[in-house]
Amino acid sequence: MDLLRSKINKAMKEEFVGNFIFTKEELTFIYDEAGHILRKICNEWGGELSHADYELIFVALVNLSKEWDVDEKSALFKFYYKKLLGGQENSTTKIYNQIIKVVDDLNKSKRIFVLDYYKKKYYATLCSHSFAPVSSIESFFDMCWDIYCKDLAQQYIKNDSVFSLITKSLQNKFSSSLNSSDEDFEIGSKVYSFRAGVRGLAIDEPKLMTYLLDKTMESIHSLFSNEPLSLNKYINVLINNWWKKKEQTFGIEKHTRTNMKHEYIIADYSQINAKYILENGVAKLFISPIRLLDNFNYEPYIKIKSCGEIVKHEKMITSGSGILMSTKAYECELSELLFDKDIDISIEITHCNQIIYDSKDSLSREFILFNDSKEMLSQDCLPGIYFLYVCDFESLTRCPNDIHASPLKNTYSIEAVEGDVLQCNEKTVFFIGEKSNRDFYFFVKERNDVLFRSKGEEYKVVDGELCVDVALNIDIRNYGVRYEGSLFKLSDFNYTIINDRRRFQISILLNVGEPQHISIFKYSDNSICERINLIKFNNIKVIFDKALYFDEECIGTVKFITEKYNEENQFNINDSEVTIPISNGKLVLFPPVLKWRIDNGEWKLNKCAHQIWYKNFTNSSILSIELPKTMTCNAILNNNDTIEQRGNKLDFKLGQTIYSLKENIKDASNSFSLCIRTNTDQLYFLAEIFYRETFIDEPIYVFSNFYQIYWNPKNYIGDRDSIFKFEILNDNVVIYSKELTTRKETLKIFNISEGYYKYRVILKNKGFLSKQKELYSKEFVFGDEKKLKYKDKILFIQEVMLFDSVNAEKMRPIYIDTINFIVSKDGYDYYSGLLFVINKDGKKIYLNSMKDENDSFIKVNPLRIEFMNEKFACIMYGLDTSNDEITVYDGFYLDGMGKTTICERAFGKKTKGIDYFIFEVRKNV
Repeated sequence: MDLLRSKINKAMKEEFVGNFIFTKEELTFIYDEAGHILRKICNEWGGELSHADYELIFVALVNLSKEWDVDEKSALFKFYYKKLLGGQENSTTKIYNQIIKVVDDLNKSKRIFVLDYYKKKYYATLCSHSFAPVSSIESFFDMCWDIYCKDLAQQYIKNDSVFSLITKSLQNKFSSSLNSSDEDFEIGSKVYSFRAGVRGLAIDEPKLMTYLLDKTMESIHSLFSNEPLSLNKYINVLINNWWKKKEQTFGIEKHTRTNMKHEYIIADYSQINAKYILENGVAKLFISPIRLLDNFNYEPYIKIKSCGEIVKHEKMITSGSGILMSTKAYECELSELLFDKDIDISIEITHCNQIIYDSKDSLSREFILFNDSKEMLSQDCLPGIYFLYVCDFESLTRCPNDIHASPLKNTYSIEAVEGDVLQCNEKTVFFIGEKSNRDFYFFVKERNDVLFRSKGEEYKVVDGELCVDVALNIDIRNYGVRYEGSLFKLSDFNYTIINDRRRFQISILLNVGEPQHISIFKYSDNSICERINLIKFNNIKVIFDKALYFDEECIGTVKFITEKYNEENQFNINDSEVTIPISNGKLVLFPPVLKWRIDNGEWKLNKCAHQIWYKNFTNSSILSIELPKTMTCNAILNNNDTIEQRGNKLDFKLGQTIYSLKENIKDASNSFSLCIRTNTDQLYFLAEIFYRETFIDEPIYVFSNFYQIYWNPKNYIGDRDSIFKFEILNDNVVIYSKELTTRKETLKIFNISEGYYKYRVILKNKGFLSKQKELYSKEFVFGDEKKLKYKDKILFIQEVMLFDSVNAEKMRPIYIDTINFIVSKDGYDYYSGLLFVINKDGKKIYLNSMKDENDSFIKVNPLRIEFMNEKFACIMYGLDTSNDEITVYDGFYLDGMGKTTICERAFGKKTKGIDYFIFEVRKNV
């Protein structure tokens, strides 16, 4: 009992008490104890529950609620009384008052939450803790699936702020309909069967609703990505069962994730950012999808001006579940917009007459330079191939020699070499490599982890002073400084000699927190020797809430602190950049992330969603890691086998190590866990690599009512040309066999009667001496399992629970055979059976009739059996098989000799009414 009390205590510490899973034996004991305690209270004058029993009673009620699936709130407490009191309904008011006292006391001591929003708050509270009824929580899963597909683009981010937004939306919708808490609810075009437990959670416990949304989305994402779901929590068991049914609605083919490029939805209006992209050679204006924060029934409007004139003013298309709504990604070809010479675009997005984005002059350009699809905003670019978009080619004062017009309007291809310059009146781009041999260069404390963007230009972020270093052989009288349109002689500034160079202090020109342009020029030919765009701060601190972001740590917070500013923002590492609006522009910061890839694959910022077969890469395959510059790591397998590093980079000889290790493994394991351990001793799991063939999910789906088996080896790990042997066994004898490949197939099974069987999948050998390997086996049923459950079984009964009795009572053994399923009704399964005893000679004597008190023979067989669980059953005699109402004559009694009877009196004494029978299932021999 101490161990069970400990488990009950653990259950009470769960956010939802019903999330803790007890075994059937433990629940039987809990129900027995709770029933014993409550019946004792019923039979005692002024009896009260002990505080020590509150947790046990509450856990019993919560777990009983899981078994209740009648969609009528008035039936829940009757269900409790039937299960715990055995029909003793004359004291239900007293017990109801005791249950209320238990719930209120546990709530006051902050051991459970209680939902107050609904007039029947105890019903709502118990439903919420138990996720009951099942139809309600499954409707909640349906809503989450709809949001996952329509609003989240089949992506999941742990602790995403969107879950709080969903909760707020639900809270507003449910609060407006408090009087219909147990009626179907329409959201958007969907109707959901939310009941009091779900609705009350959104209204009274928004933090718990947000927590439940997060956990549900995480589980849905795992199942959708074909990842196994841990079934150690009840909510996961419910989600897993719901998903199996949901998959059937997709068709037989499993709904699988494809490697699509997803656009991340902007969840904060301050992060809206219009930008220029190049797609298939076409220059476009692009705005990522925007999640609306309120007023979901109204679309935002976008207004685009070109050279001050409105060229587009239209609704932005929205989509979503109705609980959340987002705009579609907006894009427009630049050729559709009218330009004179410069690219002068401004954008304003409004929602319900409020401006949520104003680009101001951030999109004004003289030209746009693209590297692949991305616009280059830096004034210094490496030599290479670029694309240029410019409306007036004649406005370029300098450009590389290798420049060619493309078939598309205003678009040019450039192959820039070292020293090339692309220049117009107000913008210059240098194509340069090393700077160390230049006669002039700026000496600053530049922050490499942050930069600043404003009006289409990129600025270096300087912490402190700005200097210019000049070679000693330079005649400084021929050089000047241009600062924001003002001219100064270089010789006017003080300097010191450092490392055989003159270092001029020009920080006196700079204003703190403002984007500024400075250039060094030569008077004699007016050439620019060096230039810099910068923004100056003092004592910069960039503080991330994590030292390293990976996988679940993909949502983070960063602070930018200086003498003048203290800014904070949240970000998603999949966006690769963090932006903080400041000084008519945006600070851009780069979070410390862990990236990895194998060979030349795509860089990943999270663990691999799918298991990897070791033959997918070669003996020479390399694992590459990217970490912040201050960090290093070791790559390991199974926490102990170190992977050799190649060269000075974080490249590791993964293929060589795996091919070497797998030859020497003698244990029963199938896979390696690929991890890295950083120099801060943090362990990060990257992927699971299998070196033995296996199935990571069921390859067989049995449709027993149709006598069909669906073979779907999608989750097979091994060679794609593998051959399998599929066998069906009955009592270890093979009765069906077929050869299968890695292609899915439907098997029609004939000439197999209803019954329990076992199947197994065997990997066939490829060589003459190779052994065959059993990869998967499972028991299954053909036909109606309820009809087969007690086939060739008997019930052996020698104990009963009597009405108003606390303990079980012994009786003379009786037996029931010929047990046949009749119907499921009100959540219970009803069977018929024949009652018999065994005489001293070992022969069956069927009690087809018994004498009543008037010595008249009353029909007994067949019986009606109502199974309460795997141990208890209510049994009535005289079943009427002529109609569908499963009516019976009456229940049994126990006389003073321990015999089963139908008489209320026997041997001159009153018999005792039997509440339910305690049975044991045996084989009928």
